[in-house]
Amino acid sequence: MFRQDGLTAQWHNKAEDGKREVANAFYVSMYGPPQESGLLANALLASPNHRLPLLPAGEASIEKVTEISVGGKQIIDYTISGLGFTPSDVWLERDGTYFGYVSAWSTLVRDGFESAVKPMLDAQQSAAQKRMAGLTKRLTHKPTKGSIVIRNANLFDSVRGVIVPATNIVIRGDRVVAVGSDAASPKGATVIDATGKTVVPSPRASRRSATWQTTSTS
Repeated sequence: MFRQDGLTAQWHNKAEDGKREVANAFYVSMYGPPQESGLLANALLASPNHRLPLLPAGEASIEKVTEISVGGKQIIDYTISGLGFTPSDVWLERDGTYFGYVSAWSTLVRDGFESAVKPMLDAQQSAAQKRMAGLTKRLTHKPTKGSIVIRNANLFDSVRGVIVPATNIVIRGDRVVAVGSDAASPKGATVIDATGKTVVPSPRASRRSATWQTTSTS
């Protein structure tokens, strides 16, 4: 149940019972129908800067990704950010009518347009690969020389199943060469401060590999 009286928004379901004063926001229901993403997409497209606060919490934004023609109809792929760890795709017709969504797990499209599923999925995956390549280029930092030192990390020891606090990890090339609280930083090394974070071996890493993942802990 959701209702709004003036600036007061109230909602109630099996997991939530909330109330908030808000001028303009979009309520994201639990287990809502797929068409709800179409409503959110249109609300975002109509809002300033294509952004909206969400209820119960958060903020969403929308971006046009690609446009294709299927069965004589032009459809547009938009991605909505703010609903999860990765953007969510939603397909609309040019007039804003909800067309559906596609993924490797489940698909919903307008009746009679089943043949559109593959070109939609191909276009969506191509756009996602370009997005990930851009993020990788922008966010990845690869030292050109010297060693890497991850300092003061909470290291997960997967053999003993324990967290080892205040650990230094020294990496040279593609090898971990030293691990421990007293592991020294080589001269000219790139130092990463991992205070408050946990370092775990990648599931794909061998015992001699320098593949690690760092995550924040609360």
